[in-house]
Amino acid sequence: METIPISRIENIANSDIPIKYKDIAVAFLTALNDWPHNANDLYDFEIQLHKFIKRLPTKTNIDYFLKNISSASYAWEQESLYELLDVYKYYNADISIKYIIEDLVHAIGN
Repeated sequence: METIPISRIENIANSDIPIKYKDIAVAFLTALNDWPHNANDLYDFEIQLHKFIKRLPTKTNIDYFLKNISSASYAWEQESLYELLDVYKYYNADISIKYIIEDLVHAIGN
């Protein structure tokens, strides 16, 4: 599994990749910006999400988790999760965030 530095994701907006991947990159960057914990790369972010929601990070599971989370205690995590849901305009609700990251990594190449 190839890691992708956050700085590389930031440069996608000015690249020639399809708009789908630019939108996905922006959603990840926005979610990372709101996430209150440091993530070294997108895979690290996915691992943190998995531990936080205690389920495989998919739209279905994130939606379920958001309905049961305390806004007062986890406002930044909640905001980050809502931002992350934007990637699902391109994917089925049961596709994992890890799969979406792999798709993004494949699209931008080495």
